[in-house]
Amino acid sequence: MRRILAGPTGRSAILSLPTGAGKTRVAVDALLDHLALQKAGSKRNAILWIAQSDELLRQAWDCFRQAWQTPPVRSDNQMIPRNGLL
Repeated sequence: MRRILAGPTGRSAILSLPTGAGKTRVAVDALLDHLALQKAGSKRNAILWIAQSDELLRQAWDCFRQAWQTPPVRSDNQMIPRNGLL
């Protein structure tokens, strides 16, 4: 998913995992990493999140907030800062 986000515009991806496997968290982490790595003023920094219910939208928002507060540390021990994204 990260490779697709980093590629040229016009590409898309589908994430298919069983219920409870963490689809929301995988997508949120990839999107936040992508936003954190974008340069200021980039036109590729908007997210449209579509869900079938208000409950799923709230779940996604809660996941975004939680993920943003805990920046990931990659295998090479580099942290991806997420200051100012939300």
